[in-house]
Amino acid sequence: MDNPTGKTTVNIEGEVIAILLDQDEYPANVGNVAAISDRQIAYLKRDHDELIGYRLDYLDIGDCVSIEYHQEEAWYRKILAGLFFLAALAVAVSLATGMIPFTNETQALIIVIIALVTFAIRFTTSTHRHYISFEMPDQVLHWRSPAIDFKSKAADAHAVRDYARERGILRAAA
Repeated sequence: MDNPTGKTTVNIEGEVIAILLDQDEYPANVGNVAAISDRQIAYLKRDHDELIGYRLDYLDIGDCVSIEYHQEEAWYRKILAGLFFLAALAVAVSLATGMIPFTNETQALIIVIIALVTFAIRFTTSTHRHYISFEMPDQVLHWRSPAIDFKSKAADAHAVRDYARERGILRAAA
């Protein structure tokens, strides 16, 4: 449903269990579940007829056969962290061995080393994410939290998991 500002908003029926996506996250998450209530699942669907390219579809939660919840690793973040550490090490060794002469102009390389190490630490401290799949009769819907938002999305992810457990449709992760 559209509001006067032109942004898509969730207008879900029933008691809201979890809002999994904020409005500003919609464009990057087309094809994912946006929200869940005790009556509906709000799903972002691609719509080539709409100016914004997507719309919210509302599916009956009663049709949901099972919900699977698990936490997964964002391995790409670990790989990037390793590459950042290696790059910082290469620059530091080059400076220390004299391959790159240490002058006033190489001060920028020290800033680069600090930046690379900072990014590497940030990437290694946020590698987990929540993953939820909703099995419907004719399709499987998904939602995956960004690794950077693991902690901030935990309450909503656990609310969906607990709801599925209460309904008896929580499926063990494969």
